Amino acid sequence: MSAPTDQPPRRSRRGALWAASAVLIVAVVLAVLYATGVFTDQPTDDKTHGPSGPAVHTDENSQSMELPGEERVASVEFGADSGSTAVVTFDTDATLDSSLGDQRAAYTVTGVSCASVDDEDGSTSQTGTENLENEQSRELTVRLVYQVQTSGTQRCNATVRVPNWDAGGGAHASMDLDSTLSVDQDPSAVQAAVQPEAQEPIIVGRDDKDIVIDQTLDIPASDSDLQVSATSHVTTCTIENGSKDQTDQNLCTPDILDERGSTVTVHSYADVLSDGKMCERVEIQDEKVHIDNTVHHKLLGTAPDSVGELKNPCGDQIRLVQTVENSGPAPVVVHRKSSNIVLAATS
Repeated sequence: MSAPTDQPPRRSRRGALWAASAVLIVAVVLAVLYATGVFTDQPTDDKTHGPSGPAVHTDENSQSMELPGEERVASVEFGADSGSTAVVTFDTDATLDSSLGDQRAAYTVTGVSCASVDDEDGSTSQTGTENLENEQSRELTVRLVYQVQTSGTQRCNATVRVPNWDAGGGAHASMDLDSTLSVDQDPSAVQAAVQPEAQEPIIVGRDDKDIVIDQTLDIPASDSDLQVSATSHVTTCTIENGSKDQTDQNLCTPDILDERGSTVTVHSYADVLSDGKMCERVEIQDEKVHIDNTVHHKLLGTAPDSVGELKNPCGDQIRLVQTVENSGPAPVVVHRKSSNIVLAATS
């Protein structure tokens, strides 16, 4: 019988190798988890990234609001440098539920505002109004082109407000809201944001048609496809009230009122030009609606999933046009300050 030696058994050496391998694997896994933020206080949610993070930041929420009321339905924070631009889109699907049935509509204000968290007095905002009828779902879109003034963390808030609901007699009303706030700060995304050159409102009479936007731009050099979206905001002159717009007096005066309302067609399109001649047309918005005394205001626009697409442009310029045609009988106020066309590059 041979004498025992000081060498450990072969099984022990194999166990040590397995143990060392296991430690190495665990170390690699932990490193990956730390790198992805699992064990840190900083979430990987795109709402908290700075300028070097994702270009698109979103917040989605669903809620019910008792009327009258005001709710901040979505909020996004992101880092940005002074002088940069972001396209902010607030889209909400709103449904009124009222015990009064069709007797009364709810005057609804949707809005988005953005500012540096260190300089909230310098905020930029955009709003739209519409009277919502009972049990009618409406997708309301408000779009803001935000020019950053102060470097650092920015905050954009989206709100829905129904300020004047007072039905009396124990009547109850609420509004269901499915909201999405999106901020696209990709510097290559925002190619152009066009608003009317004059911001004052205009009145379009019966059987009249007016041009709200008509601007021609050079198409930026880019390998990306282009998207074009539009927003318009109109009020029918069925009553005087509610027709102020940067004015002390109502624009719907007693001599032009007609309680029958207005049939309005909003047409927005983009013409691609080659040597000054149109070689392609992209339809953005062609919407015909009747606005009665109950609804009174109307916010019209392309929803995020129905924007115009422009691929491989045939020219080097683009003409962006928005027109409002009124078949009457009541005149309509076109709120040019809250009407725009946005040209953006897709990723």
